[in-house]
Amino acid sequence: MSFLSRADHSLSSPSRLHPRTLSALTPFFVLVYTVFHSLYCTVLMMSNRARSIFRLSLRRFLKVHE
Repeated sequence: MSFLSRADHSLSSPSRLHPRTLSALTPFFVLVYTVFHSLYCTVLMMSNRARSIFRLSLRRFLKVHE
């Protein structure tokens, strides 16, 4: 019986992150998602030629900044 009460207590325990920490991180995640989504949509709307040029320039940029 004590095992069940311990299990119930662990299920109801709050998350380890403090609510203030979560609220401080939320704008960061929103910003990351917005940037990723806008880049993704931009690449989807490009023609095949523009997409290949974009990929090539991105590879060169990443290679230079390793």
